[in-house]
Amino acid sequence: MTEASGTKDHLHLESSLEQFSESAVFLLAPCVEGSPIVAVSAGFCEQTGYSQEDLLGASLKLTLQGLSNLVISRSEQIKFDQYCKDCTSPDVEHVAEISVIQPCSRKDGSVFNRLIVAGLCVVQKPRPQTYVSCVQVPVPSGRLSAAVKQDAEEQGRKVLRQVRLSLCKASQLCPGKLEAPCGFAFYSERLQECALLQNRSCTAVRREASQLPRGCLVFGDRPVQPCKIGLCFTLRIDRVTPLFQGLPLLGFTRREPTDTPGLFPCSVAKCLGQSLLVGGFGEAFARDQVEHFPMQFKQPPEEEVAYWSLQPDLPQHQKEAPATLRPGDILQCRYTWEGRVQLLLNGEAIIDFDVKRPLVPEIAHYAVVDVCFSAESVTLMPDGHVVNESDGNFTDPILGTCSTVIPSDPGFLSRQVSDEDDLSDTRESDNDVSSGTFFESFGLSNQITSDGGSHILPACEGLPSVGPSKSPTCRETGVGCDSSSELAHLPLLLVSAAALGFAAGCLLVRRKD
Repeated sequence: MTEASGTKDHLHLESSLEQFSESAVFLLAPCVEGSPIVAVSAGFCEQTGYSQEDLLGASLKLTLQGLSNLVISRSEQIKFDQYCKDCTSPDVEHVAEISVIQPCSRKDGSVFNRLIVAGLCVVQKPRPQTYVSCVQVPVPSGRLSAAVKQDAEEQGRKVLRQVRLSLCKASQLCPGKLEAPCGFAFYSERLQECALLQNRSCTAVRREASQLPRGCLVFGDRPVQPCKIGLCFTLRIDRVTPLFQGLPLLGFTRREPTDTPGLFPCSVAKCLGQSLLVGGFGEAFARDQVEHFPMQFKQPPEEEVAYWSLQPDLPQHQKEAPATLRPGDILQCRYTWEGRVQLLLNGEAIIDFDVKRPLVPEIAHYAVVDVCFSAESVTLMPDGHVVNESDGNFTDPILGTCSTVIPSDPGFLSRQVSDEDDLSDTRESDNDVSSGTFFESFGLSNQITSDGGSHILPACEGLPSVGPSKSPTCRETGVGCDSSSELAHLPLLLVSAAALGFAAGCLLVRRKD
């Protein structure tokens, strides 16, 4: 489709921008090649000196015309182009707004510096159309301070929200809290810059995962409901990237997510106020203060951010994650009443720390998921932490009741994947299990594993505890297990041993032949 023909369907947008005559607003059509400008406000024409006839159907690069490549930020241009591309995905529901800083060349040749705030805008009438709505804010030349940049971003974000309210129904932007199969969905009113939500806000995706290890910190949109063991929630790993090592950070915060500039810490997730996180390279972090810790070049002191590690004697750059994730893996984060934080992979505890912070029932906690490092996309699973009071068995609303681990891949009980292992094995052929039938009853399109199996988590009463007896998996991960956990796995281990013996016998017979 050409730019000229691609803009004919967008003529009705001009009247919607008439009320923004004092703001520099423009709309792009990312589904059309080159993402042409399809609507502009009078304020944008005044700032740039171009008329509507000059701008409509043209690329935004028109405002960079005549500028030297030395003053144009190539990284900001790539970032903006990638954002437009990501907005065209049919599965996208919410994408974080981004901001880019670029010079702007007016029609008369003069130049000024600008910050552009861009966000997804889907218009349903007269027929569904996807746009990238943008607000341009003039900023001083040179390097901007954090305060000046934040003020410009908030100014642009305020206008951007008004633009989307003008173009879309309010219910499209703020649908309220959806009924989520897991008890909560991800908070979507304000997202970190690389975050993208799908599946009724139950799936979080990190954009630009091949370039950035962080940038997708998301929260639950309502408190996690307590259960017999304390608090817990479950994720499925949809996609992974081999370019970064480490586990995502999962945990809880007492801070309620709100649409305010201070929602996210300025640096890394471990600085989040009133939070308890586990993951990374076999680590846990806790911050009791309400405010985020202002991270500097040094590691935060223990009284600011408490720290636990499975490898405390190793420097940070030598630490390794206790496991390597694969698509289809199931992660569960648990915060017990006694004050332990645990991370389970496919039903086996790989991290377990006593953080000496007993859970207080009267205080609400919100789930925290930092889709960082090797994790690229994760999906919230249905409430799987319900325990039957009568027998203590684990009850899953989809999979039924069980009290032991029933793996689709028996090898996961002792699997430790090395950095050299190929992540695209028989469990996942294309690094993506985001499609399937697992959530069909909830209106979602997902499955548990690519091979059709199911990872069923163990009974909540069978939590691993630190003790003298350890199973082979515990020796590998450094996490203690009691004898009951070993007995639960004994039949499975015997079956696996028999299968290995049968395979060895077949090889010997083949050699004799």
